[in-house]
Formats: sequence, C-alpha cells, structure tokens
Amino acid sequence: MAPPVKAGPRRCRPRTVALAAALLCAAAALPRAMAAPPNLIFILTDDADAMHGSDWHMPKLRQHLTEHGINFTQAVVNFPLCCPSRATILTGMCAHNTRTVTNAGNDLGGFPTFQAMQLANKTAPFVLQQGGYRTGLIGKFLNGYQLSDYSTVPPGFDRWFGIGNPLDYVQWVVSDQGVARSYGSNETDYSTDVIAQEAEKFVLQAANDSRPFFAYIAPYAPHPPYLPALRHRGALAGLKMPRSPAFNESGASIKKKTSFIKQMPPIPKAWDSAYDFIYQLRAESLLAVDDLVERLVQALNTTGQLDNTYIFYTSDNGVKLGHRRMINGKQGPYEEDSRVPLHVRLPGATQGIQLPHLVSNLDFVPTWIDLAGVPDPYADVRDGISFAPLLRGDAAAQADPTSHRTALIIEKLAAGGADTRVSTMVPLPSDPSDDVFPGAFRPHLLPNGSFPYDVLEYERQQDIQFLAKRRRNYMGSSYLPPHTGSMAGWKQARTRRGSLPRDMLNGPAGTSCCNGCLAMFLAMGPPNNISVEALIRTDTGYWPGPYYALRTLAYKYIEWRQGYELYDLRADPWELNNIFDTAPRALLVQLQSALQQLKTCRGASCQFRQTNNLFTSPVRRG
Repeated sequence: MAPPVKAGPRRCRPRTVALAAALLCAAAALPRAMAAPPNLIFILTDDADAMHGSDWHMPKLRQHLTEHGINFTQAVVNFPLCCPSRATILTGMCAHNTRTVTNAGNDLGGFPTFQAMQLANKTAPFVLQQGGYRTGLIGKFLNGYQLSDYSTVPPGFDRWFGIGNPLDYVQWVVSDQGVARSYGSNETDYSTDVIAQEAEKFVLQAANDSRPFFAYIAPYAPHPPYLPALRHRGALAGLKMPRSPAFNESGASIKKKTSFIKQMPPIPKAWDSAYDFIYQLRAESLLAVDDLVERLVQALNTTGQLDNTYIFYTSDNGVKLGHRRMINGKQGPYEEDSRVPLHVRLPGATQGIQLPHLVSNLDFVPTWIDLAGVPDPYADVRDGISFAPLLRGDAAAQADPTSHRTALIIEKLAAGGADTRVSTMVPLPSDPSDDVFPGAFRPHLLPNGSFPYDVLEYERQQDIQFLAKRRRNYMGSSYLPPHTGSMAGWKQARTRRGSLPRDMLNGPAGTSCCNGCLAMFLAMGPPNNISVEALIRTDTGYWPGPYYALRTLAYKYIEWRQGYELYDLRADPWELNNIFDTAPRALLVQLQSALQQLKTCRGASCQFRQTNNLFTSPVRRG
C-alpha cells in the first residue's frame, strides 16, 4: 500500500533564527500540499480501549479518519490512569517526571500537583501559542480541577471550556473562560454534544483568523456510568462483548501470574449479561463522539481548512471488563489497560494505512511541535519522540517499526489510589537533586537503608484489602464496598430488592460521577433484564498495586513487588503464558537493564531506540 503522503520533507539548514524565520523553515519541511503551518485537532476519549474494540462501532471515525490517514495498532500509554496520562499528554513527560501519579487532588496527583510542579508553562498548547497558534481546550482537563479552581484558566489557551469536577454526561459544570457554567439533565445538556458544539464554533471561528489553530477536545465517553445520548440508547441493542482468552482468565494461566491476581476467584457466569450490557452502553456512548468527529470534519471542509489539518483520535487509557478476573478498572500493566486506539487523519488526499510502530502518549507533544515547526524551549525535558516523520510519509520510517522506538516504560508508582507517598519500588535517581519525589514524598528509610516494617506492611495490606474487597463483591449477597470505582462519592451502598437508597438516586451532583447519571445508568438495567445489583458489581472498579513494566515491540516484562512476569507478545498477545522462568538469561538481562534505565529516565534517556534482536524478535515458547 502506498504511503499516505508521498512528498518527503525538505531539510532546512540548522541555524539560530527568530521565531518567524523558524516557522518559515518548518513550513518548507511540510508536505507540498500544505502551504502554511497545519492546524492540529486532538480528540481524547476517556477509558476507550484498543483490545476489545472501543472503536469498532464508530463508522464515522473510520470514514473520516482511519480511511484518510494512519491507524497505529501499537499505541501504549505510560501510566494507564486518567490524570497521570493526561498530564503526560499535555507535557510529553513520564509520570515519574510530572509527579502526577494518582487522580487524587493531593501532592502526588491531580491539578494541584500539576500546578505545584509548574507544568502549565511547559505544555504543548503554551508552546504552540507562543509560536503563533490559536489554542483551545474544550472538555475534560485534569482530575482535581475543582469548582474552587474554575476561575483559574491555565496559561496557553485562547479558548477555555475546561471541565474538572464535577464531570459527567449530564448535571455537570464547566469553566467557560474562567466562569462556572452549569448544565442540567435535558437532552441538550448532554456533555459530548455540548463539547461538539463548542469545538465546532472554535473551528468555524478559525476560518476568520490568520493563525493556525490547536484544539484539544476531550469528551467524557465511554467512562462510567456509560450514559449514551438519548438518540443512541438501544442503537446497538444486543451487542456482545468479545470474550478474549484474557476474560475471566483460566486457572492454568492465572496461576502463572506473580501478583495478587493469581489469587482472584473466577467471575460468576451469572454476570455475563451485565458485561455485555456495559459493553453495549460504552459503544453507544461513543456514537455521540462519532458524531463529533463528523461534525468537525464537515466544519473544516466547509471552511476550506480540511486539507491543512491533522486530526488525532485516541484515549487516555484502556480498561478491563472482567479481564484477568479483575471485575472492572484500569491502571494495570497489561494490554487491556495500557493499549489505546490511535487514528490520525492526514492533510490532503491520502489512503488509509496501518502501522505497527510503538508510539505512546509521551509522543504527542514533540509530534505536535514538530508538525507546527515552532521552537520548543523545553525540548530537553520531553521524554517522548516525534512521530511526525511517519505522518509526513517518510517511506523508510513507515517500513521499519524500529525506526521510532523499540521500548517504553509503563509504570504505577503508588500503592493506593490517594497515597501521599510513592511506593518502596520507586528508585532514587543517581543525582539527588533530580529527585521528583523528595523528602516526605518517599517512604521513610532506616539508617541502614532498609524500609521500616510499618512501611512494608502498609503496601502488603493494600494487596490484602484489595483481595478482600473483591471476594466480598463476588460472594456477598448485599454488601458493596464504599468508595469504589464509578461509585465515587457514595458512603455505602446496599442493594435491597433491586433498588437503591433514595439519597443515591436523587442526590445532588458534585461527585466525580454524579448521582443523577448513575441513577440513569442503573435504571436502564431492569428493562433489559439486567439487575441493578449485577450492574453495580460488574461496574465496581478495582486497581492493582505498584509495578514497573517494559513494553517492547516483542515483549512485555513486568516487575511487581511479589515477582516477575514476561510475555512474548507475538506468540501470546493476550499475556497468558508467563515465560519468565524459562526465558534465556541474556534476554532477561537486557530487559531488566533497559527497564532500570527507564525508571529514572528524563528527556533523551527515555527515548529508547536500541535495535538488537532481543527487543525485536520474539522467543516462541509454549
């Protein structure tokens, strides 16, 4: 298949130039069809996975993006959780460099950490704005961006329509240019449609502006509580979730795991219909995003901007739905959690192709800045690699998956969801002045360099509590654990004859998932022969403890506190057969050495491009 852009880039001589000259130089490097710096649109969904087809039921995405650009089939995120991933997307920095390692609004997560680390002036929108771009954020910003923060418009945005907490499909509040604006429960208040309307306005207004534009558009779908637009409810009735071998993983393979997962009981067969219904609702909630994609493409076409615009579509992380016997959730090192869809529409008349290159959410910032041709004063702290050569049609780069990168790190750095200290697994950098987690952000060390018993016991208890809650959820007839997953904000939930306490159904908005939306989601179950209890149990999110993982083109190597796992992804794409104990020692040494380097990497040291056979050719073992 021919590459999507035939014209190769022309080289500009390296020299120190003023900003205007730099923009002209970059424009010369663009495909000939593009006479000016390109517009950039980034569409970021929430919890849309790649492994079981979150994008399979979006015909407009396929028509307008996939068939006119590149579908990257190995797009992997650095930290599979909302806020850490979004901080990485905005900065091009690993979670261990942003210090944003939880969703909680504390010193290790959320908007407060983003502010404390002074990351706002290092984002791609800020750099693009300084380089002459008109910029906008429309949709979800960062977890921990509270109503009390809504008067704060982060630097780098000409148009600000930012949502933090509360965020949902209905009953939500947005910061509109720094002014809080509330939406209700009417059909016209549906958040994806409002975001689409505001994004369309931004694109139409750009036609009368001489500046190129960057638009960051972030709908909430298909995040729990999976509420489709009214017009789409039932549109995919009867849709079944694909049952991959990782779903309700067999005892033969689960026992080869080394973390707490190997102790997980099987998922009851009685929950199958609830999983299918949740899968259907997720797909239906994305139909409004599909409409958003078409609406933007039509606006670009109407205003003559389509042939000078790159459109990116992806997600912050994937999700598990019964995979690994985990009921629901994300944050894990496995492909369900960490691999996401990535479709990029290219300017001009192009033919769609697929590429197996290992790209990451680390790469968006350097890619956007590269395409725009603006100077990046923070280039030395960007941990990602520009994949602009692939987008511009570099035939040699497209033909060689090792041309981009051969390995990247996946990491979860705290034991709990709202910890104020990182895990004992997080190593100290060789230079203490480079430590992103100084002092109180790390567990206390004894004079001999070991951790006190209470520190180690805390992390062990996290796993014990994790397992205990799961067993209660499987086996308890009425008890549902508090503060779990999409039930955030609930004090305690007890099912009673298929109904829920009135305060849960009718309570005010204000939690991360408002009670009104949750009630609407649960109310859709019984008419479809799904009990409220089954929906709650299958939608209760559970997350793993800390780990480090190395993802290469051929392998997934994982380090847990409890042990090690290694998967040959070409022979075992569902990560069922842990071959750590039988793998060649030379391979293990190479993988462990690479991961050790990446645990504290910064800038160029994160851009792993080693090309030996150990990273690119799998060892096939039964």
